[in-house]
This record gives sequence, structure tokens and C-alpha cells, in this order.
Amino acid sequence: MKLFLSGIPFALALAMGCGSRTELSAGGAPASDAGAGPAPVVQCGPAPATPSPLVVLDPASLPFALTVSGSYVYFGEELQAATHLTPVGLVSRVSTRGGARESVATSGYISGPLAADGSLLYFARGVASPNGPGSVAFSYPDVLAVSVAGGNGQDLPDPPGDNEVLDIATNGAPGVFFLSDAVSVVGPMAIAWWDPAAAATTTILSRTTIVNFFVDADHVYFLWIDGQDEVISSAPLTTGSATELARFSGAAGPGPFVALLGLDANHILFMPDARGGTIARMDKSGANVTTIVTGPPLGPNAFYVDDAWVYWTEQDRQERLARAPIVGGPEEVISDVATEYVQGIATDACNIYWLVVNPPALYWRAK
Repeated sequence: MKLFLSGIPFALALAMGCGSRTELSAGGAPASDAGAGPAPVVQCGPAPATPSPLVVLDPASLPFALTVSGSYVYFGEELQAATHLTPVGLVSRVSTRGGARESVATSGYISGPLAADGSLLYFARGVASPNGPGSVAFSYPDVLAVSVAGGNGQDLPDPPGDNEVLDIATNGAPGVFFLSDAVSVVGPMAIAWWDPAAAATTTILSRTTIVNFFVDADHVYFLWIDGQDEVISSAPLTTGSATELARFSGAAGPGPFVALLGLDANHILFMPDARGGTIARMDKSGANVTTIVTGPPLGPNAFYVDDAWVYWTEQDRQERLARAPIVGGPEEVISDVATEYVQGIATDACNIYWLVVNPPALYWRAK
């Protein structure tokens, strides 16, 4: 079973422009503070205090995802041909201090989201097949890894079976996690990890239907469908069974429709009913559920979680980018221009970045 939102596979719609980051050591364990010395001073770029274009894109561009890694913002787009049958996929980057865009990768078909581990950038690369007279169908069976500075990429080994990549995530350590679906049959979906040291892909867990997931230093947190219920669970990245954290009865039927939004260091951010109502947080153990903000009428369309804020746009107001503090507090509107439909959101220590579809552009603003 695949879920769709506004014509986009729901796992991708929930994943575009979302994420959280945990710093790890090279071995994959949480980085120790012992003997580390004072924290480095963050040098913020010259971002404006109000929303402004950082990169103006081609009018034929369809931007779809972005991520921040190191001192660069990476973003993906498709340049639509006149026939809409042969788009050109581009991944570019621009310094977080501003400047000219640089090309990182070009491919026939590229799908969001993007993720980076500091040295490699990851995205799903697609193929096209005939789908009746004058049309084609697209699938995204491969994860491509390319240097963050650009160059030739490599296709990563797939999990066993005929798979389509729906979601991608990193956690600061080398390697990438991705959600794949068996194309030729109904389920199961699998969350897998590619280990660059072993050059191998390992399946962490599988379920009939997984909506989306996030990872931290040692666990994967995922939203999945169990009959008529939706469930948020966690599982170790190495060995061990999954733990159910929250169950929403009847969510897959006429009841709530849950959205898993992301992680900060201590919490899981989610919407108990993604069609509107509340944004909430709970401990990573599943305890202490707390409402952060009430009233978003419909959503989410794009969203992002960092160490202090949850950001979102809504399905019926895709141009309205807002945020609220994870600790709780009033909603703040960042941008609200009638035609500027937001397609992805990311932040660093200093700035907020977001992609706009009409007219196509990458925007930024100081936090």
C-alpha cells in the first residue's frame, strides 16, 4: 500500500525538507565531550533579517528538496522539457554565506529528499518507462552517492528484491539510511543502512507499510501502519527488536492521520492528526506527550525540526512558512507570499533556508 499526498508518494511528501542532526564520531558512536575543549564559534553568514532570494532558479525549474551540510546548502531541482517527458535533474550547492551556485550532480531523473554525511551527498535516482501513448512512468530504484564537492557518483547496493526508494536520512556518521518499497508486490517496506566501510547494505527492519522515518546516533524512529492503526516505533540501528512508542487507533481508517515530523536531541515531534489540530512532542521513550501548538488547519506539506524549532507549511496554505519553539510557545510566521509555494525547509545554526516553487528560488533569512 502506498500513500499519496498532493500527487507525491506520502513517504516522500513527509520527508521533503525535513530532518534533524546528531553529531557523531567517525566510528558511529556519539561524539564524546571529554577533552574536546571549548565549542567552536559559529560564524554566521550575512543573511538578511527578512526573507530574500539566495539563488534565483530557472523559470522551468521544479525544486524539490534541500539539505545543509557543513558550510553549504544543497538543493535538487528538475528542469522540465517542453514535453514534460525528459526532465533534467540537477543537484547544486551554494555557500551558507551566499555567493554563486555550484553544480554537484546532473542526472535524468532525481527525487527528493537529499541527505549528506559530511563527505557524500545522497539522493534517489530514477528511471523512466513507457506508460501508454505519449507518457512515461517514473520509478526511483537506486540511491546515488556523490561527493559533496561534485564529481562522478556511485549507485549503492540495494536491499534484496525489486525496490523503489521512498525516503533517505543520515545521522552525522558515514553512511546513509533509506526506506525502500518492493515495486512488484504489496510490501514489505524496509529501512536499510549502507555502510561505506563495508560497501554493503544491511536491512534494519521491515513492515508492510512504513510511512517515513528519522535516525539519531543509535536508533531509528518510524511511523508505520498496523491494520487500521498508525504506530510510532523505535528500533536500534544495530541489533534488537522494535519498541512501540505510541499507537493511534483507527488512524488508517476514518480516525486520525498521523504525521511523524522529526527529532531533536530528546524528543519526537509529530501531529496526532495531520489533517489539522495540534503539533506535539514526546520523549524518545514515548513518555510525556506535550502539545506544542494548536490550530494548523491542514498539514503538513513541508516541515523541518532543528534543535529549538519545528517548522511547517500546510496543505491549504503552502506559501505560509511558520515555526514554533519545541519547548512550547506562540507560532511565528516566517514568510507568507501568496504565490510562493514552499517545497522544502532546512536550517543551520544561523539561518533558515527554504525552496519556493513559484517563482522558483532558494530563499534564506537569519534565524
